[in-house]
Amino acid sequence: MESFANDKGDMVELTEGEIFIVQWQKGMLGSFSTHLALAMNKADPENLAKLEKGFPELVQAMKDWTRGDLHERLTAKGFSL
Repeated sequence: MESFANDKGDMVELTEGEIFIVQWQKGMLGSFSTHLALAMNKADPENLAKLEKGFPELVQAMKDWTRGDLHERLTAKGFSL
């Protein structure tokens, strides 16, 4: 867990994957990470599994974002996404 400022400037605890998703949604990632997020978002299950070998926490966060409740959890922590 790392401290990260939400939209109000309050520091909240987020995982590496949660920070990755927030930064992706707000256009704050660099070129490689932006392309990685886009690839994960569009990957079929087979290719997502391959990406998960190299980036397990980031892929899990993307799964939570696209298929789970990560959007709601981040909204509850003060992020507008």
